[in-house]
Amino acid sequence: MAEAIIDEGEWIKIKSLSASEVASLLVGKPNGNEEMCKFGEIFHERFTYHEYQQDNWITRYGFKKFCRRLAAACREAGLSEKWIRYGIRLAAAFIAAGVEGRTPPTEHVELDEGVMLHAKPDLVVLSYPPRYIELKTQPATDYDRLQCAIFGLALKTEI
Repeated sequence: MAEAIIDEGEWIKIKSLSASEVASLLVGKPNGNEEMCKFGEIFHERFTYHEYQQDNWITRYGFKKFCRRLAAACREAGLSEKWIRYGIRLAAAFIAAGVEGRTPPTEHVELDEGVMLHAKPDLVVLSYPPRYIELKTQPATDYDRLQCAIFGLALKTEI
């Protein structure tokens, strides 16, 4: 995505690339299973939305509310009950590991004059140092590994 910035009264063109765009250019984006991709989008949206709305993972009621919302969204998308059960197990594992639905701010790194890289993994665990997580619902591919390496470069940490 190209952006224009004014510098001392003059327009300067800046090219800004996302980590996923760079990974796609280098190794190509894999064609994932349509059901897996649909589930991944729903899970990520529900998990982060619950954090934003609720901030209440520790109560049994808060987790049940998340599960009901996840199930409704999966059913609405035409996904089977196995995806709902998988999503509930995945959320329980994340919560047990201290992962909540917080999203990190976008980090920008200047690669060259007029070329920027922006990186934003899916989740962040607010610890010191922060831990970043990129959600994948399918087995990791070269694209996924490269995308995480780019995030690590931009954030100066492992993903």
